[in-house]
Amino acid sequence: MSITISLYENLARYKRNQTDGLTEIVQQALAIPELVAEVLTFVRHHQANVAVRAMWVIRQIADTAPEHLAAHTQQILGLLPEAHLWEVKAELCHILPVLPLTKKQAESAIAFFKTCQSDASKIVRAWSLNGLHELSKSVPGIRPLVIDLLQQALQ
Repeated sequence: MSITISLYENLARYKRNQTDGLTEIVQQALAIPELVAEVLTFVRHHQANVAVRAMWVIRQIADTAPEHLAAHTQQILGLLPEAHLWEVKAELCHILPVLPLTKKQAESAIAFFKTCQSDASKIVRAWSLNGLHELSKSVPGIRPLVIDLLQQALQ
């Protein structure tokens, strides 16, 4: 319980665009795999700064040691329909391609990327195209979709 309280305090302490104190959380989560699930619960937090900062931590774990997220793939996919903050969506666009996805899970990721193409945020739209491109390296048969969406985005 004390880990959760100090985790919340660290996530809530700063503004959503600040990464102060988050590197320590990333290091702790890499050392204590159970902490990853705890951080993921904060992505759903009602305070935007907490949710965004928690998502940043998950992104850093994905960049550093994606294997630490494999056991949490379903939990991460559960975030897709709930992601309303542009920062969370943008981070998901980076994370999804590094997850070991089943065919059905890949279809969920593809649907998310397609939905992101109509997002108000240009950043989300751009990163979703990149995420879809990265996913196409491990999911056979989606390159035509990537090309089609890129051509639509250019128009």
